[in-house]
Amino acid sequence: MQTIEELERQRSHLYQDLAQSGDLRRGGVGVTYRRCGRANCACADPDHPGHGPRHRLTRSVDGKTESKQLHPGPELEKVTREVANHRRFVTLSQQIVEVNEQICEARPGAGSADRRRFRSPQPPHRPPKSCLSISGRVLPR
Repeated sequence: MQTIEELERQRSHLYQDLAQSGDLRRGGVGVTYRRCGRANCACADPDHPGHGPRHRLTRSVDGKTESKQLHPGPELEKVTREVANHRRFVTLSQQIVEVNEQICEARPGAGSADRRRFRSPQPPHRPPKSCLSISGRVLPR
């Protein structure tokens, strides 16, 4: 079991790594090959992979999939690096949350003797509806 000081030191290192994430973007970079459909083209041969590679950035925005073609060279390298930075950002964020949870559990007052089950507050006592008049007053029985 790590001490609180060790966990806080680990969290500080994770925050430093997170600050160095650089530019990032959601999504994934994929490669596709396709056939053009012309009978006399080389891609019509079953052993031919098809025309390509075509690189695409695909991501989900507001529940819809967006896709953008990327040109080989600097654009592809830049987007690939940004997607990798996003993956690293997500991983670091998850690690920070895990370390924070360990710190919260290790702090004094988090022992099993101090834990209590919380109950939702009970609504005020009201007589059964059969005892209420239309105006909401309690009727005598």
